[in-house]
Amino acid sequence: DRNTEITALRETLYETVFMRKLPNGVLADPEYQQYYSKYLGFLFWKWDRNFDRNYHIRPYFDSEHTSEGKLRITSENEFRQIIKTLTWAPFKAKTSPWECLLINNLQLNDPAPDEKATFPLSVLIFRMHHGLCDGFSILHALMQELGKISMKTAVKPHYARKSFWRQMVEICTFPVLAPYQFSKTMVDAYDVNDWHRGTQGTSSKPFNASFTHRIPTQLIKEVKDRHGVSFTAVVMSTIMGGIRNSMIRQGLKVPRKMSAAIPVPLPNHPHKLRNHWVFTFLKLPIGIEDPLKRLQKIEGNIMKLKHSLVPAFSFSIIPIVGATFPCLMKIFNKNSFSTILISNFPGPNISDDWGFFTTKEGRHNVIDMNFIAGMGSGNVGVGLFMLSYKDGVRIITEVDGSLLPDDTSVELLNEEILKEINYLRIAPGYV
Repeated sequence: DRNTEITALRETLYETVFMRKLPNGVLADPEYQQYYSKYLGFLFWKWDRNFDRNYHIRPYFDSEHTSEGKLRITSENEFRQIIKTLTWAPFKAKTSPWECLLINNLQLNDPAPDEKATFPLSVLIFRMHHGLCDGFSILHALMQELGKISMKTAVKPHYARKSFWRQMVEICTFPVLAPYQFSKTMVDAYDVNDWHRGTQGTSSKPFNASFTHRIPTQLIKEVKDRHGVSFTAVVMSTIMGGIRNSMIRQGLKVPRKMSAAIPVPLPNHPHKLRNHWVFTFLKLPIGIEDPLKRLQKIEGNIMKLKHSLVPAFSFSIIPIVGATFPCLMKIFNKNSFSTILISNFPGPNISDDWGFFTTKEGRHNVIDMNFIAGMGSGNVGVGLFMLSYKDGVRIITEVDGSLLPDDTSVELLNEEILKEINYLRIAPGYV
């Protein structure tokens, strides 16, 4: 909610997060000072003997003033270009793959979430390689270690409750049923449509991008309660409605379905830097014109996925894939199936009295929190990322330039998604 001095910020971050020590004096997360070293094609952790504290946490700009001596003010459009570039930029060789970049004097177009904060704002960009850890690990570091906010305030994913006998049946049938469901999911997930990047055969990086204003989470909750569905179903259905309308505007044929690669968190995440999740695919009926029917169909598909053995099977084969030669691992790690990637991450649901951290300068209120990621290896051409924070959430959208030519086109896609949310808000429901 105000400008931040880099030295005090750096000291706080190293003390509370990146060089945090356990009671026995051992580093809690030594990976922050390690990098990947390749041997015979395999990757191993290696200590960075020249670890530079100032490099890993630094200002994005060399100076807070322009060459003309004026105060450097970063507009929303400039900030978007910075995020696009950083998302696809490689990390420095032989250094731990993470960095914190500070930008002061940020000026966004939309009002602040709490309608109290005014210019100047500052933004702290935490950029890391996904091989280092997953989003839960980062959220734990920023919330619990830095902000002293319990992870219990984050909305937990709902796992399907199964009776004892259901669990016994699944255990007995797992060796046969799980591989079948996994194979069927892979076949069903393969997309053929005008937005599937494999069909286009071209790619442009960085992807074009845009982000919405903060959407009140209460609005999405009202929609889900009105129609008797889940929060996730509302998000997925409105995204499909937005993409459908964008394809129609382009004069393209709308396919019967699109597949989305979605990360599924696993229970009992360790309090360390780990990747404790799996990818699976969700079939989304974009061909259904009626938004209400589409919403109910997606809710049904989500329920099927929750009772599916596919996530458990995917997790069980990770050690097998990881033990193979690198050339085979690349095949398994490539997503040639889905058109889109959707990651909807539940963040902290806290009041305005919380959501801050303290440096020697004093208290800094955190008024917004978001994330964005790359598409990974494969043919995914559209990515949508959401992290709820306090009482709102933004949708950050990335699209390959061969599908939508510029940021303005992506912004129009986001507007179509917002229209779908507003339609479902007033459409006849169960109440």
